[in-house]
Amino acid sequence: MKKMIVVAAAALAFGGVSLAEPVNPDVNTCFGDVQTALDTNTSYDAFVPTRFLDEARVYEWKAPYSDANATPVATLVIIEGVARKRADHGDTEDVTIKCGMDAGVVRAIEIIDGHDIKIDSPVAPTRVN
Repeated sequence: MKKMIVVAAAALAFGGVSLAEPVNPDVNTCFGDVQTALDTNTSYDAFVPTRFLDEARVYEWKAPYSDANATPVATLVIIEGVARKRADHGDTEDVTIKCGMDAGVVRAIEIIDGHDIKIDSPVAPTRVN
């Protein structure tokens, strides 16, 4: 029995499982909120990441979410994947999920067509005083 456990642990270690980074909690929250948001989305009804969640991009933002959405966020989470079209379950598209997060809560979600979207720098915050 011990030998089987040691062999299984060695197989996992050599397979790279022990080298995996833990998933950022903001990535998990974003992914979960995206799954919920798809219930009411008119274009897509399912999303599957094309990479492991520990490979999602996370940016310190501390600025408005975007030019069009002035909601202040502290973090951006970017997850690439494939979305299934609601109208035709046989049709999928490459999409990128962009979540604006603040204090562990999703403040904005966007589904962007395609992959490899560029995130250069935070949007310049608007001065309030």
